[in-house]
Parts: sequence; structure tokens; C-alpha cells
Amino acid sequence: MATRIETHPITDQVVKSAHETLDRISGPVSHAEESLRETTYKAQESIKATAKKTKEGTRELTNSVTEYIQENPLTSVGLAAAIGIVAGVLLRR
Repeated sequence: MATRIETHPITDQVVKSAHETLDRISGPVSHAEESLRETTYKAQESIKATAKKTKEGTRELTNSVTEYIQENPLTSVGLAAAIGIVAGVLLRR
């Protein structure tokens, strides 16, 4: 059995005002939260799609390079040596 606690009229008015304020702002806050969740979801899906495309592109590039190296081993060694020399010269500066 609940008992009623006696309160002061000013306290009652403050509580009532606080409840009214919360009721008034809860709609916009709820809308903002929903909008933020939706935007976050869309961003997450976009990032996943971009990551998938990047992964596929990387796989294709790796396959292409591997195929080129297997078809042109001497050219590949020459290119690697040239790149190494250029990198060494640039890093010494």
C-alpha cells in the first residue's frame, strides 16, 4: 500500500514544470536520435561497400601483378632493381 507524501506547492509546481519541459523536448530529441541512427547506418553500409570494392580491386591488382611477373620474370627483376636503386638514391638525400 502506497502512502502519499505531503509536498510543498512550489515543489509541486517545479516538478510539473520539469515534466512539461521534458514532454515538450522529447519529440525533437527522439527525432534527432532517429535521424542520427539512420545516418550512422547509411554511413556504415557505405563504408562496408567501399571496403568490399577495395578488397576486390586489391585482389585483382595482386592477380595481375602476379601474372605479369610469371609471364615476364626478367623484366620484373629489372624493374624491381631499378625501383630499388631509385628508392636508395632518394632515401640517402
